[in-house]
Amino acid sequence: MRTAVRQRDGKMKKLIRALSLLLALLGLSGAGLGACVVQAINLGETRSGALTTDDCIDHNGNGHDYYYNRYEFNATSGQKIAISNSSTAIDVDMLLIYPDNTSTYGNDSGNDTNARIPASGYLTLSQTGRYVIAPSSALPLQTGAYTLTLAAASTTVVEYYNPDLDNYFIAADPTEQLFVDSGAVGRWQRTGTTFLAGGANLACRFYGSPLGPNSHFYTADSQECSGLRSIYDPSVKSWKFESYDFYIDGTVNGTCAAGRVPIYRAYNNGFARRVDSNHRISPRMTDIQQVVTRGWTYEGIVMCGNGDGAPATAGSSAQVVALFPVKPTDLPVLRISTKDAAPIVSKEVYVDATYVLTNPATPDQPMSLNGKIRGRGNSTWGQPKNPYKVQFSNDAKYAAIADVLGMKKNRNWALLADYFDRSLMRNRLALSLAKSSVFSDGLKWSPSGQHIEVYLNDEYVGAYLLTEDIRIDPARLNIRTMSPSPTANQIDGGYIVEVDSRLDCYNSGAINLQHVTPQGAPICIAKPDEDSITQDQLSYIKSLLDTVEADIYVRGSMDRINPASFADWYLIQELFRNNDAAFFSSDFMWKDTDGAAAPADRLLNMGPVWDFDSSAGNINFNDNWEMNGCWVSKQIDGYPSNWISRLLYNPAFRDLVLARWKQKRPALESFINSSIGTYARQLELPQQRNFAKWPIIGVQLASYYTFTTYAAEVGFLKAFLNQRMAWLDEAFASPEDFDSHCR
Repeated sequence: MRTAVRQRDGKMKKLIRALSLLLALLGLSGAGLGACVVQAINLGETRSGALTTDDCIDHNGNGHDYYYNRYEFNATSGQKIAISNSSTAIDVDMLLIYPDNTSTYGNDSGNDTNARIPASGYLTLSQTGRYVIAPSSALPLQTGAYTLTLAAASTTVVEYYNPDLDNYFIAADPTEQLFVDSGAVGRWQRTGTTFLAGGANLACRFYGSPLGPNSHFYTADSQECSGLRSIYDPSVKSWKFESYDFYIDGTVNGTCAAGRVPIYRAYNNGFARRVDSNHRISPRMTDIQQVVTRGWTYEGIVMCGNGDGAPATAGSSAQVVALFPVKPTDLPVLRISTKDAAPIVSKEVYVDATYVLTNPATPDQPMSLNGKIRGRGNSTWGQPKNPYKVQFSNDAKYAAIADVLGMKKNRNWALLADYFDRSLMRNRLALSLAKSSVFSDGLKWSPSGQHIEVYLNDEYVGAYLLTEDIRIDPARLNIRTMSPSPTANQIDGGYIVEVDSRLDCYNSGAINLQHVTPQGAPICIAKPDEDSITQDQLSYIKSLLDTVEADIYVRGSMDRINPASFADWYLIQELFRNNDAAFFSSDFMWKDTDGAAAPADRLLNMGPVWDFDSSAGNINFNDNWEMNGCWVSKQIDGYPSNWISRLLYNPAFRDLVLARWKQKRPALESFINSSIGTYARQLELPQQRNFAKWPIIGVQLASYYTFTTYAAEVGFLKAFLNQRMAWLDEAFASPEDFDSHCR
C-alpha cells in the first residue's frame, strides 16, 4: 500500500510539474518568454544543449525553480515524430507544446536521465503549425548538458509508370498508394523503385494548372517551391501548388550528406516538345540513364533520402559524371547567315538573312526560317558585341512553326547583347518579374525572353537574350490595331508611346511623331508608326498626353490613367533603381480604344517595362550603384519632367504604391532569388564561352563596381536586390516613412 501511494504521489508531482512548465512557457507564470532564447530545430536533427543559470526559469509557485530551454519547429498534421532527450548529468524531463497550446509531457518514469515522447514508436501530430519542445530538469535548480533529438518517421515513396501517358509519378501516402494500385486513376504500374523519405525539408508537390500539364512535380528546394508558387498563373500552363507531400533532406551544393542517399531527377523536355512536362525522380542511376537515352534531360541530385527500398542504389559522383557528361551547351543555338556574308552596320537598313534555331531539347528538329536583320539599341550599339533587330519572312517556313522556344509566334524579335551587364541576366530577370503573377494584375503584358547562344556567319558572337519586342499584336500587347483610313475614324486607341529624351523618332513633312508636353516630357509616338498613323490620330494622342499631364500636375486627378499599372511599373523600376526610369528613356505607355472590354484598358497605362542592363547597381553615375535611396520617385535636376514623381505627391497614388508593395513583397523575394539561381545554372557554361569571346570580366566599363569572376557578378546582383528590398521595406512602411526616404 505504501508503495502504491508513493507511485501515485510521484505521478501527481509530475503532472503538477508539467502544468507549471506549460504555464511558464505560455508566459502565464514565472518569467515571461521574453527572457528565453528561442532555438530552431529541424526534423531529423540532433542538438547538444545545456541547462545553465542563464536559461529560462520556471517559478512554479511551490518554492522551487527549474531551468528549461525552448526549441521550435514547424510540422504538418499527420507527420510522425519522436523526441528523445538524454543526459549523463541531470534527470531530464520534456514538454511538447502544440500550435494550439495544448501539450504532451514526457519523462523518464524511473528517475534516470532519459525522456522520450512518445515512450515508444512515433507520435502522429494532429495539427499544422509551430511546435515547441522544452527540455528541463526534473529536480529544482539542476544544471548540466543534454542531447536532444527530433526524429521523423521514414516514409516509403513508391514510383509508378503509366504507359498510356509515358509519365512517371511518385506517392508517399499509403492510402494514395492503395488508391493508385486499385486502377481507379488509370493504368499506373509500380516500377519496383522505392526510396525512404524522412528529414528536415518538406517536399512540395505541384500539379499542372487547369490548362496542364497533366503531371506532378516535386521539389525539396524551398526557394524553387516558393518561386513556382509565386509565378503560378491559371490562365497558362504552369505548376499549381498541391500540398507538402513528405519530409526529406535537401542537398548542399548539389550533394548529400554522409549516410544519405542521393535522389536524382530527369526531365522529359515536355514544354519544348509540346507534350505534358514530366519528371522522373529515383535513387537509381540506371532509372535515370534509361530515360536520358530517350532524350530526357538529367537535372542532378534534387533531394537526399534515408535509404533505397529497392536494389541497385545510386553510386559515386564519378559514376554520375560518366553517365551524364556535360553537354556543349544547355541553351538553344541560333545560327544567322546574312546574304553573301554581308556585315550588319546599320540600325535602319536591313540585311537579308537565314536563321537556324536549334533547341537542345529537340536537337533533331531545328527550326529554319528566312528573314532579315539590322542593328538596334543606343548605348550598346557600336560596342564590340552588338544587339540586333530580327524579322522573319511571312512565308511557308514561318507558317509551319507553332512558337519560338515556347514564346508566342511572331515575326519580330530583339536580340539583346547585354554587353554592359556581366551577369547577363538583368533584362531577363526584370522582364520575367513583370510578366509573372506578382505583377500581372497591374501590367497587362510584358515581353518574354529566352537566353540563347548566337553564331553570325559561322562566327560565335556570344550569349544573347532573344526577346519579344514591344508592338501591338494579338501575340504581344493585344489592343486594337487602328486603321490608317480616314473613313474608319479610329482615333481613340490603341497607341504605344515612349518617353525618350533623345526624341529618336520620325519627324518629316506632315508627320511628326515627336512630342514635348507643356511640362517638358519628351515623348515619341511609337504605334501607329509613321507609315500608318493619320493626322487625326496624331492630334488625338498628343492632346491626350497633355491632358493627362495637366491632370497629374494641376488637377491632382487620376481619372484618365490606370493607377495600378503606374504603381506596379514604378515598383519594379524603383526596386532595380533603373537610371532611365526617371522619365528619361525606354519608359513606355499605351492606351486601348474607349470600347475595350476591360475598363482599365480604356485609360492610359504605364508599361511595358524595358531596358534593365544598366540597373540593379550596374552603373557608375547618379549614385545609382547604391543599394539604398529612392531614385524613380524624385524629380532629378537636369532630367525631363517626371510624371511618376509628381503622381507620388498624390496621397491616393502614394498609398496605392505602398499597399501594393506590401501585398507583393513575399512573392517578390521568392521570385527574384529562385530566378537568379535558375538563370545562373543555365548560363554556367555559356557565360564561359561568352567571356572567352568578349574578355571583359574584371574590365572597367560603365559600372561603379568591377568584379573578377562571373560568380561575383551574379552574387552582387543577388545581394543588391535583396538589400534593396530590405531598404524599401523601411521606406514603404508608412506614408511618413515614404515622405522622409523618397522625397
